[in-house]
Amino acid sequence: MEQLPESQRSNGVLQAANSDDRYNPHGLTDLWLQTLARKSANTCKLYERALSSWLTYCHGQNVHPFEARRADVDDWLLSLGPKSASTLNSYQSGVRNWYRYLGRNGATEADPVGAENRSPVDRDVSNTASLDQEEMSRLLDYASKHADETGTETAVRNCAMLRLMLTTGVRSAAVLASTVGQIQINRGHRVLEYRNKGGKRRQVPLAPYVTVTLDRYHQIRADRHGIRRDELSGLLFVSAPYRGPTKTGDRQLDSKDLGEILRRYARKAGIESHDQLVPHSTRHSVITNALAQGISLPKVQDLAGHADPRMTRLYDHSRNRLDDSPAYQMAAFISEHSNYHPQRD
Repeated sequence: MEQLPESQRSNGVLQAANSDDRYNPHGLTDLWLQTLARKSANTCKLYERALSSWLTYCHGQNVHPFEARRADVDDWLLSLGPKSASTLNSYQSGVRNWYRYLGRNGATEADPVGAENRSPVDRDVSNTASLDQEEMSRLLDYASKHADETGTETAVRNCAMLRLMLTTGVRSAAVLASTVGQIQINRGHRVLEYRNKGGKRRQVPLAPYVTVTLDRYHQIRADRHGIRRDELSGLLFVSAPYRGPTKTGDRQLDSKDLGEILRRYARKAGIESHDQLVPHSTRHSVITNALAQGISLPKVQDLAGHADPRMTRLYDHSRNRLDDSPAYQMAAFISEHSNYHPQRD
C-alpha cells in the first residue's frame, strides 16, 4: 500500500501492521492487493485507485470507514465529478470487494456499499474506438512496409506486436506481460500461452503471418546480445536501445508505450480516428470484425476468452440491424406455406 497517502493511514484503519495482530486491516489490505495483482494487474490498479479515493474522502469528512453509511458512499461518488457509469460501478465494486475481504477475515462487519446502486450502462454503445476491416489492413500494411524498409528492431517489433494483437485479440496487458518462453508448440501449432483476466491459463494459435515477423524480431534481439535465437529469454516484446548511455533497451513496455505506437502508426496509415485509439482498440477490433465476417458466436467467444456469450454479443454491431431481423424471415416462411391467397383486383 505504498501508493496510499499518509492521510489515509492516520485515520486508524490502515495503521502500521501490529505484530501481535495478524489480521489487522493494514496487513489484510496489502494481502488483498497482492491477491488481486496475481489475478489481474489492471483490476488491482483500478481497485487500489478506488480505495485510495474512498479513504481520502473519509479522511476529509472525518468519517471512519468502518462507521460510514450508504449516504457517505453516494456523496463520495458525487464528489468524483463527471465519470462514466462503468467507472462509477467499478469504483463501487472495488471498495465493496475490500470491505468484504476484510469482513471474511474478521476485521470488520461494515459494508456501506452494500448492494451497489449501479449506474445504468448502455450496452449498445461502446466508448472504445475500433478499426474496421479496411482500416486494420491499412494499419498492418503500413507496419509491414515500415519494418521492411527500415529493418530496425523497433519497426520489426511494432509490426510483430500489431500483427499478433490484431489477429488474436489477446488483451494488451497479457501481451505485454508475456515471455519468449510462452511461445510453445501444441499439436503442430505455434501458440501463445497466457493468463486471461481471471488468471486462467489460455492458449491462442499464432498464424504464420504473425510468427514470421515475430521470429525476425527475436533474431534481431538475439544478434544484439550475441546469442542464438533459441537461447533468447525474457519478455516477448521489449524496448529497443536508443541513443544515450541510459537507453540500453530491454525495458518492459507499458500501456502508454503501446497506445503511442498504435496512434502513431494509425496516423501514418491515414486513419482518421487515430487520436481516439487505445490499446483495448486492438481487441475490440478483432472481436467486432470476426463477428462481422460471419464467424460463429461460440468460436469468437472462445477466441475472446469470454465466460459469458452475452459479453461477446456486445461486440456484435449487426445485432440491431432491422434488415436482418428474423421478423422478415418468419413472415416470408408463413406466407410461403399459407393456403390462403386473397385475390386482388
